[in-house]
Amino acid sequence: GGYRGLFETTKTPVLMPDGKLEGVLGIAHDITQRTRDHERVLASEARFRAIFEGAQDGVLLTDVESRRFVDANPVICAMLGYDRDDLLSKGLTDIYLEADLAQAADTFDRQAHGEFVSTPSMSILRRDGSVFSADISVAPFELDGRRYLASFLRDITERKQAALALA
Repeated sequence: GGYRGLFETTKTPVLMPDGKLEGVLGIAHDITQRTRDHERVLASEARFRAIFEGAQDGVLLTDVESRRFVDANPVICAMLGYDRDDLLSKGLTDIYLEADLAQAADTFDRQAHGEFVSTPSMSILRRDGSVFSADISVAPFELDGRRYLASFLRDITERKQAALALA
């Protein structure tokens, strides 16, 4: 009924001058809290991954300095027509039309500095060269001393087509 924790132990033999074993010296460190902290980190990572992977919008994490993609959820991969590894070899300039690159870069920089968080109706370039319209919401954040932009893309092509049909 006493305390039961997790311990990391080190044991070493203690020898007599004639080389016979006198005993064993043991040192124990209580690692219960470290183990619990590690389990909490794993659970937090699992929650993040479940939310990230299950989001209905496309999610891209972009390194602000390099403008390269560092993570992508399955929805954005399907939207853009890339598998995850291919998409992570790309960057900001690979998903915008050439005519829109200057505006997209300016918008990215301003969003990375927190000036605004939403960009309505941007044209986004798929791998196959086709284009779709997306509303984009962003959240700048810092991790391990690096700045990133989390972008949430929602394909609004059907909504735009329906609005045009009603006009």
